Amino acid sequence: MPGSLTGGAGAAAPDPPAPLTLIAPPERHQSWVRALLLSGIVLLAGAVLGAAGFGFEQSRATWRPQVTATSGGWRISTSHGLRLGGSALGGDHLAWEAGPFTLLTDLRSGRSRLLGAAATAVSASAPSISDRFVVWLEAPASSAGAAVVWVYDIARGRRTRLDHVQGISRSPVVSGATAVWETDAAGPPQIRGADLVTGRRFSLGASGGAADLIISGTLVAWAAGRLDPTAPPVITVVDLTDGRRWSIAPYAAAQGNDLLGLALAGRTLVWERASPATQIDQILAYDLDRASVKTIAQAADLVAPAADGDLVVWAQPSAGGGTQVSGVRLGGSEPFPIASVSGGGVRSVLIGGRTVAWHVADAWLFDTYLQTARLP
Repeated sequence: MPGSLTGGAGAAAPDPPAPLTLIAPPERHQSWVRALLLSGIVLLAGAVLGAAGFGFEQSRATWRPQVTATSGGWRISTSHGLRLGGSALGGDHLAWEAGPFTLLTDLRSGRSRLLGAAATAVSASAPSISDRFVVWLEAPASSAGAAVVWVYDIARGRRTRLDHVQGISRSPVVSGATAVWETDAAGPPQIRGADLVTGRRFSLGASGGAADLIISGTLVAWAAGRLDPTAPPVITVVDLTDGRRWSIAPYAAAQGNDLLGLALAGRTLVWERASPATQIDQILAYDLDRASVKTIAQAADLVAPAADGDLVVWAQPSAGGGTQVSGVRLGGSEPFPIASVSGGGVRSVLIGGRTVAWHVADAWLFDTYLQTARLP
């Protein structure tokens, strides 16, 4: 049986109560000020270290490119044998890769600056650029790390991280102040985005696994494969202004499945359809409002198109040897020549405003370069 809660006759008397001791109230104001000062010191130290790291990257001489003025623009190449990677045009700037470095070249002055340095030459994605921002992805140096999405504000000259973008499976692309990317962190792949000025986040839903992801103005588009590997991909387009969504089958199932270089020219989708069977490639343009498609170029060994506004550019072998860079206005003009390239092969073409650029490779050993030209 449990004992009684009160002691019996032989129980010891309780100790007398201890005298009360007055405790001074905590110095709340001083503690608050001290915490604020400590927080400020930590933030300042972080900013100083970040700026110092960025400054250290800038001081590394191996990234500095060779930029030479030509009659129509610039010829840009790497130094120290660095691989010339992906590139993008935006306004008067060219963002591009040189080995592990992400660079920005001002096409008015020819001056270049270093935006970032990845762990290896294959650790960073090709940059995407608008008239205001450059965005790119850097993979972690080890499996224990996390990928980082960097945002560079061209006007302010500031580089920041884009937070909360874990599980990126398709590198970010940007137009204006809007960036979109694909993520599979929470299950099936989805397209998500952010306003780089306000910080507002949004989701465009499931992507099906984007093979290409682009944005132009308020339109976002991507191509995704089907369960049948022999079937052509499906192109999805979303208008950010009203959420309208298109699903486009570019061609019938029996007509091949190669789709390259998805681009947007206003409200027209443009891509290259490669046909290994016939060795004849096509540049196709699909009008979203009329739901109609037309062929704007047809030849062997076409280079995938790029577009800006109503102008589409591409490259193809010329009759006399070399490569011809050509363009066409979707308003109805005939295709017109932009440049002739002799020696080497054109890997890609770019268009931004009135500036056209093309990437030439394999002219000579280590001789790969970007050439720019201004349209009249």
